[in-house]
Amino acid sequence: MTMEPKITLYKEPNFAGDFKVLSEGCEKLVDVGFPDGASSVKVESGVWILYKNEDYKGDICVVIDKGQETKCSISSLKPLENAEVDLSVHPKCTIYQHHFTGRSSTHTQDASNLGNLNNDASSIRVQSGAWVAYEDGNFGGKQTLFLRGYHKHDTFAKWYPGYGKFPNDRFSSIKALPIKIKIKKQPKISLYKDPNHTDTLKTFTTASDNLDKSVLIESGVWILYDHVNYEGDINVVMEGDKLTDFKYSSIKPLKYDFTEDPKCTIFEHDLDVGEDHTLTEEVQNLEKKHMTDVSSIRVHSGAWVGYEHVEYAGKQTLFLRGEHRHSDFEIMSPGYGKFENDKFSSLRALQTKPSFPVKVDFKFDLEKTTRNEATIFSDSGRADEYTFCWEEKAMVSKELTYKTSVPVVVSNSTLKLSAESYYNIGKSDRKKSKKISADLLGKSSNTKSEIEVPFEAMFHQGLNTTWTEKGIFKSTQFYKI
Repeated sequence: MTMEPKITLYKEPNFAGDFKVLSEGCEKLVDVGFPDGASSVKVESGVWILYKNEDYKGDICVVIDKGQETKCSISSLKPLENAEVDLSVHPKCTIYQHHFTGRSSTHTQDASNLGNLNNDASSIRVQSGAWVAYEDGNFGGKQTLFLRGYHKHDTFAKWYPGYGKFPNDRFSSIKALPIKIKIKKQPKISLYKDPNHTDTLKTFTTASDNLDKSVLIESGVWILYDHVNYEGDINVVMEGDKLTDFKYSSIKPLKYDFTEDPKCTIFEHDLDVGEDHTLTEEVQNLEKKHMTDVSSIRVHSGAWVGYEHVEYAGKQTLFLRGEHRHSDFEIMSPGYGKFENDKFSSLRALQTKPSFPVKVDFKFDLEKTTRNEATIFSDSGRADEYTFCWEEKAMVSKELTYKTSVPVVVSNSTLKLSAESYYNIGKSDRKKSKKISADLLGKSSNTKSEIEVPFEAMFHQGLNTTWTEKGIFKSTQFYKI
């Protein structure tokens, strides 16, 4: 069972002096009684990034070991989101002299000295786990955290803020971290015998390289391939998509954060050369916007799919966060389609909402309540009913239960918020919630009151991701005059 992050801070070295236990990030330790920062820590669980300065800035120190002591004062800290220590993970990385060219060395364990790449590394590819690079030999000096992916010294700070600096030719040692990033929602795709998706043939939650039939994507984002072994033209699909003419031979789920607001810049020539356009939403026809000449693309956040034809038709190319050139795309991003020069006619942004919000805060607008009442002559007890009716475009990814207050009728002229309790806040999968019975007041009555109260709900996922949804709280309640 996965444990929530937990860390104990101490004002003095060697775990001495006043202490404070935290389970979430803190931008300013002065706010929790540490005006001079902390001098030592004990990690109980999770992966933590410690910062020299407030607001998650300055030099970093990555800690995962229980009882590890810091060697410098820290002023802010946060857990690495969705990360956990897993000893079954076998870290692997390759360090390059230039931008994934020149001399290279592959590592599967700690290296106290980088040999002929000592102070001569410009890029690093992390195949598995995570790695911390150190400015000095024997794991000393300033640190930089690298997660799975490709990293270059000249763009690292832009794409991975808060993970330390990647100075050119300045690393002397590296340490392997057995870390994996948790997937909040298991990818799931179902194949059907018929095009109406009524007779299930098989359901997949992992990659498969031999299949056929029609398909329904139930969760996650998947790449479908024309040929076996994840080769050929691709089709990128996400939860809710249905395909009745399924002619693909292998499938693969994408392990990536699709919750970010999408943003990309497309360039006429190489990156930062010629005409450019920055996009934050999909474009059905690039020609109408005079954007058909695309030779490179920089994805600032989210993920994007380029299409050969207008209205998202034809061959596809998948672009994840980073910089992409048509000249070396298939080498740098194998399995994500072909990036042909000046061949895109439409672009689609991929975005999903997180599956399991950590917290939901409701704000009910009682002043805008609408209310209808009727006299009920029976004095028998009745069960109050409620429903959370989300706006049509709201994306609350599953049926959820959260602790909150809800509006309750006190009398024919008074409405207030109840004490906090656990409620089913509705089933979303892009459908309105269904009515569910609940005893909100727990008493019999001879007056029936029907109320509708507008609300906003702030969803919190991890440390940095929040979004707001709106809806109407509807309830039928009974009370005595």
